[in-house]
Amino acid sequence: MLIIILILCTTTAHAVTAQYWVKITGVEAPSTFVVGKTITVRLDIQYSLPANSHIYIMILKIHPGSQSTVWTNSDVGIPRSGSESITYQASFQVPSEPGYTEYEIIAMYQTTPSDWWNKWIQSDVQTFSVFISRPPSLTLYNPKITGLNVSMDGIANPGWSIVTITRIHCNWGDGIEEDIHFPASHVYEKPGTYVITVTAYQSDGLTDNETVKVTVPLQESQPSSSPSQPSSSPSQPSSSPSQPSSSPSQPSSEAKPASSGIWIWLGLATVVFIIIMSVWIIGVIRDREEEKLLEELLSK
Repeated sequence: MLIIILILCTTTAHAVTAQYWVKITGVEAPSTFVVGKTITVRLDIQYSLPANSHIYIMILKIHPGSQSTVWTNSDVGIPRSGSESITYQASFQVPSEPGYTEYEIIAMYQTTPSDWWNKWIQSDVQTFSVFISRPPSLTLYNPKITGLNVSMDGIANPGWSIVTITRIHCNWGDGIEEDIHFPASHVYEKPGTYVITVTAYQSDGLTDNETVKVTVPLQESQPSSSPSQPSSSPSQPSSSPSQPSSSPSQPSSEAKPASSGIWIWLGLATVVFIIIMSVWIIGVIRDREEEKLLEELLSK
């Protein structure tokens, strides 16, 4: 009799459980993502539950390494009933090492606590994987500007060993875009300031881009200056008659400083000569007076 009761209860429990469910109807996750960043996965959930039920959704990282929970729904305490759909934006951090990472989504529900079989019941499971990668690194060197020509060099390296650089694309900032190889050059149609954007593409879809601003200077126009030369040539004969009138004045203006300098030197020399002669004459007079005095003393 006891066995029959247990069988009937178990059958009833499975029948009731089968009419309630939580299903994962959609998973949208990037196929490739950057190491150590926060990823967002969209989960579409549908359920059919009795009154005062609860939904519990969790995401587990199952490979590589040990299994760990990376996300659970924060509205687990909200009562659910009937048949509805829910969309979750599950955000969590991916591993810091590159490689394939596998995740598992588990959808569970719990019926009213008054039911004797009250517990978390696993209703649906799905898995998805994300390729965790490092983006490429792009470095641009200072462009060289020659006239309207701009040449640029740089280097692009893949993020890690199992990926490659597939192409390098350049937007020159004047409406021209093209795939390039370093070094690259471009000729602009007119002077101005341009923003050059270079993007490196990796085989796993990740990219890196750099921008650089260049200023192409205004060039001097040679043809525009040549017509002005003939227009100035007729004026030369009109100015030539005035040249003889001004030429005699040039020697006089240059001779005045020279002659005045000579006269100054002559004046100084004369003054020095007079001083020397005066000193000599005074000396001669003194010598004669001393001789006279000496003769007078001797005569006495």
